[in-house]
Amino acid sequence: MSTLAWWLIPVGATLLAIGWAAFTSRPRKPAPAKDAMEGLRRFGDAMERPLPDYQAPDFQVPDSQGPGQRGSMQPGRRPNAPRRANPRGNV
Repeated sequence: MSTLAWWLIPVGATLLAIGWAAFTSRPRKPAPAKDAMEGLRRFGDAMERPLPDYQAPDFQVPDSQGPGQRGSMQPGRRPNAPRRANPRGNV
């Protein structure tokens, strides 16, 4: 009997998920023409308005890594850590 109870939980959850997916994917009723035309008018009004003036923020670049100066891209190594000798001798 306990096995049946353990099987009822996933089967019930699966059936609930299938029902929810069917409910949410059903076709919607088309919007009334009045509402659609009102939305189109609001969209046209928004497109006619000028964009607000945009001023890009002033980013401060740290002195240690300016443009063109990137740290090491080697994993597990800090950018300013001293290099260790390679035991195999290759670079």
